[in-house]
Amino acid sequence: MTLFRWCAALAWSVLLFLAVWGPPPTREPMFAHEDKVFHLCAFGGMAAAWLWALGRRRAAIAVAVSAAAISEVGQGYLPWPRSPDVVDFVAVSYTHLTLPTTPYV
Repeated sequence: MTLFRWCAALAWSVLLFLAVWGPPPTREPMFAHEDKVFHLCAFGGMAAAWLWALGRRRAAIAVAVSAAAISEVGQGYLPWPRSPDVVDFVAVSYTHLTLPTTPYV
């Protein structure tokens, strides 16, 4: 594990939490379930970043699924209208559980 990879994965995670916990967009969604697609791509990217940083699939999945759970629970405590959603958590967890078994993505 190199310091650069660790910092890159940590930076992705921080930026993701800032995006997920920030105020919701004021525009209309471009398509149905846009937020689910965002969660799938963003948390999938985070899982891939941690896989790249750690080199171990199970550790990357544990970090990413834990982050998904924390993000969904945290959304229930924000001052603006964001709500925890089980479907978001399931979509994100599915992404993590289907990570490739190779050490790098």
